[in-house]
Amino acid sequence: VFTNVVDDSGASLVIELLDFEKELKDPDEVARHFFSDLAEATDSVSYDIDEISCRKGANGDSLVMVNGRHIHDKEGLKWTPLAMGIKRMPQYSTDMVVTLTHGSQSAGGFETSSVLEKNLWLILESIDVKDDSLFL
Repeated sequence: VFTNVVDDSGASLVIELLDFEKELKDPDEVARHFFSDLAEATDSVSYDIDEISCRKGANGDSLVMVNGRHIHDKEGLKWTPLAMGIKRMPQYSTDMVVTLTHGSQSAGGFETSSVLEKNLWLILESIDVKDDSLFL
């Protein structure tokens, strides 16, 4: 994990620099791979994906966004809404994964919002590598 910030409400921002998954070509496949990996790592029972979208970054990087939730119980009553952005950087053999969450919610609680999604696109587009030695 490159950085992990959590506030008093349980909301968090996590930025990870991971080995580039070169066998993943399709944005949908990329999104599902990282979203399910995180669900497994957090011992979630299952996950739901609401939306997957992609864009090209200003310097040609591929940006992928996933909105959904990780489900923590078999009844589906406790879950964590999250938005995940993936910035693919093959030139550095790196996938940057940015995850925004709002702590655990219950059925009928809020979903990831359009404001959250706009903020995540902004974060993905604005992160720029100034020091290549980070990847050596």
